[in-house]
Amino acid sequence: MTSIILKSLVYTDFQSLGFNTELRHLFINMMKLLPFLFSLVIVPRWAFSDLQLVPTGPGMVRPGEDLSMVCKVTGLSITSSSSYAWYWIRQPSGKSFEAIAGINANTGGTWYAPSLKSRTVISTDTSKNEFSLLLKSLTPADSAVYFCAREHSETNPMGPVYKKRMQFH
Repeated sequence: MTSIILKSLVYTDFQSLGFNTELRHLFINMMKLLPFLFSLVIVPRWAFSDLQLVPTGPGMVRPGEDLSMVCKVTGLSITSSSSYAWYWIRQPSGKSFEAIAGINANTGGTWYAPSLKSRTVISTDTSKNEFSLLLKSLTPADSAVYFCAREHSETNPMGPVYKKRMQFH
């Protein structure tokens, strides 16, 4: 039985990533810095920000099933003018971070990883202030640590990190 761990991050100090190829590569390269950034988060989460991203998903997932994850955002509207895009990313054990999908809640613009596009859907529910990911027809290769994240242009310390363990067998 392999674990899928669901986490969330608040990214800061990013220029707007938009959805063009050059900036997507920048985003993916920045994901390689996350282990270092995690080591910097040693103060209580209340010291950073009122913004919180809280991911939820099922406890057990089997190959062939669909995985539906929701990231509830509190402390900021997902359509706030200071936030541009919301992302789902993952990190398979022992591998680099992989961006799965992104969405701009204001414009509805989406971006999908080419290798996952055919079985991935990202969406927002502005009435609930959340964004979701549906990953269809899971395979063992989908076993990873999953993150929900925000990208914006303000200069603030990195926000809180959240985990939710999910079982994949």
